[in-house]
Amino acid sequence: MLKSPFRLLACAVLVALPIAAVAQTESFYVAPKLLAKGNNQTALAGAGSVTVQVQVFKDGTFKVVKVVKSTNPGDNAAALEIANSSKYKPATSDAKPVTAFYDFQLTFGGDTAAIGGGTLATALTDIRGGKYDQAKSDLQTYLDAHPGDTQAYTLLGVANTFVGDPAAAAAAFDKAGTVPDQYKALALQSYEKYANAALQQKKFPDALAAANSAIALNPQSLQGYYIRGNAETGMQNDAAAIADLQKARAIASAGKPDDKTLVALSFSLAEAQLNAGQFGEAATTAKDVARLDTTVSNQLVKDEFIAVMNPAVALANAGKVAESVSRLESGAAAFPANAGALTAQAAYIMATDKKPDWEKIKAEAEKALALDPNSGRANYILGIVASQKQDPKTALDYMNKAKGTPAYSTDAPLAKMIDAALKQLNGGK
Repeated sequence: MLKSPFRLLACAVLVALPIAAVAQTESFYVAPKLLAKGNNQTALAGAGSVTVQVQVFKDGTFKVVKVVKSTNPGDNAAALEIANSSKYKPATSDAKPVTAFYDFQLTFGGDTAAIGGGTLATALTDIRGGKYDQAKSDLQTYLDAHPGDTQAYTLLGVANTFVGDPAAAAAAFDKAGTVPDQYKALALQSYEKYANAALQQKKFPDALAAANSAIALNPQSLQGYYIRGNAETGMQNDAAAIADLQKARAIASAGKPDDKTLVALSFSLAEAQLNAGQFGEAATTAKDVARLDTTVSNQLVKDEFIAVMNPAVALANAGKVAESVSRLESGAAAFPANAGALTAQAAYIMATDKKPDWEKIKAEAEKALALDPNSGRANYILGIVASQKQDPKTALDYMNKAKGTPAYSTDAPLAKMIDAALKQLNGGK
């Protein structure tokens, strides 16, 4: 047996040595947390519990991975939508953010107890079982005998939504009055779809009413404000339309809107601003459209011209020449692409005044020609000015130039005036 080479010295004094710091072998971990629960637009199928796995990255962004457990698969879509619209706090390790998984458990309650028994309970069971037509039939029969039952109208709205009839669903939810929380997302979906359909059919009051209901259910309803704004434009309530479309753009900008959404919102807002005569504001809004979609921008350029020109012509026909010219000049300043045509029209209208100021008319027409050297109308007006100043040679030159412009082939009334002027200048030949 080997002896230890170490031995205690007799009578040695044992001294307490300082204890070295123990190294920490485990980090302090805090799991990810839910900061704000999102919302769902997709309707619930009924009561149930769904657990969604979410990967929360250390910078606070996240990725919804999958449904890991569900007692009612019909609620999975709504659960995923809620998970995707929620906000999360990253996990931490030793107080430093780290990437980790978060199991988001959502429990959806049913309303069988509130409904009670009888026809309504049966209808609710049918809806949950996908028997929407049967539920509709039973509820309509029930409502014939109980026309004031708001619960029945609520369930009828639910059934109509699931069969794809948003108009009938909206009507039923209207009669139901206050929509229970578990059906608000479904009612919102129906009101928004019906409002859009009514807008497409130019049923502006109906679209407005449905959009109002959507906004009442969700004050941040992008679709609600967008449709209401367009309906108000259709009803020539321009101030209200501009306010609602600006609200819709603000809601969209707070999220991550795609280009198509931004173009639609900006186009509608620009149209409302044009109708209101807010040319400067419309021009600013139009820049967003031009940046994102050339085709839509080209349409807006045409609409800008019409929005300025048509009221200006109406003013001129009413004898309000100064107001007409002022509108055309404001439009020309705001919309460079149309500046030449609008300025030429201003010169033309000035020439229709009872006492034309030919010097001012000449200056306006020359300005138009500087903006657009191929302006048939500007050349025609300058020809008229020259003839008034007893300068037939210059008048003839301008009229021939006017005949050589594209407008001679596309603007029949102008072409007729040019031909008449040339005939007169050529001695009736």
